[in-house]
Amino acid sequence: MPLLRDFICRRGNIAFEPYGNSWRELRKETHRELNISNVHQYAWIQQREAYYLAMGLLDREVDLLVLSERFGGAIGLGAVYDMPVNEYHSPVIAGFNRVLEGKLKMLIPGASFYDLLPWFRWAPEWLIPSKRTGRLVREESERLDAQMRKPEIQAQLQAYVDEQIGRDRMPSSDDLDALPYVRAFVLEIVRWRGIARFGVPHCNLADDTFVSNGKVYFIPAGSAVIGNSWAMDRDPAVFPEPEEIRPERYLHKDGTFNYSVPISAFGFGRRVCPGQNLAHNSLIMVAACFAWSFTFTKGRDASGREIEPDIGSEAVHDGGNVYRPAPFAFEVAHRFPEVADMIRQTVKTSVASGAGGR
Repeated sequence: MPLLRDFICRRGNIAFEPYGNSWRELRKETHRELNISNVHQYAWIQQREAYYLAMGLLDREVDLLVLSERFGGAIGLGAVYDMPVNEYHSPVIAGFNRVLEGKLKMLIPGASFYDLLPWFRWAPEWLIPSKRTGRLVREESERLDAQMRKPEIQAQLQAYVDEQIGRDRMPSSDDLDALPYVRAFVLEIVRWRGIARFGVPHCNLADDTFVSNGKVYFIPAGSAVIGNSWAMDRDPAVFPEPEEIRPERYLHKDGTFNYSVPISAFGFGRRVCPGQNLAHNSLIMVAACFAWSFTFTKGRDASGREIEPDIGSEAVHDGGNVYRPAPFAFEVAHRFPEVADMIRQTVKTSVASGAGGR
């Protein structure tokens, strides 16, 4: 992926920076901001955006995909730039999504001739269209700087949130550490249907060997090495019956969260995604708010028959290394009569307290 590393991201991106003093400094600064203790400084942003996401589902006036993309983008903008996103159809979020889509497609080794023939980096743009595309992606980047499938699990999640939170208020960021079952549910969904089937390609600095099933594989220095996250998160020796959704995989017998259970969705070792704690907390906040507010069921066709979502392993490919659910029909019901008023009042209170606006 030289095109992505050399021309689009250039230097200063921790994911593509080669090992060395620069990478170590980037890693130190990033982990200092996003470690599991310090990441709580962004909890109010995650809370605000989870409330907006729940409000967006009340009347179903905005597509769920738009709401979801706005949620992720708004948290990033809020955490990095302290910039609230004031509309659902935000041109800023749309710009970030275009940047992300371009980068993800270039993440696959061999995605362009530039990757296969590194000397193309010195060729003029008119000769290498992908190089010109990369420039446009980089410039815009610089300018912008499974509940329905398992209703019994949804019911368990709702009962748990009711027990921990009650009905007199929505979940808040103060509840994040007190909801181990919700955390377990989120990580189980990430394991069961992660958005990436394989990890970010890496390059080994020295010759190496890998032993599997009694066979020894030689990996010469400079090889592209890609972790198979999809297979790792479905290893039956670690996750019995891996296609089953079982949040309890991540819990001790006493109900506390088990941090020792491995998950590969965010990478490995020193190259693990530094934003994983921010991502976990964002998803936990949304899952808690949704479980408190709504019941999701399968959509129905004109004859009233349930429409089964297509969740096959190949049905959700979105280009590059990203997999997302194919569009599916669903229905949302408020769990109790006061839900809509309480969500709107919670958002209004959040805005009045200085947590931003829609």
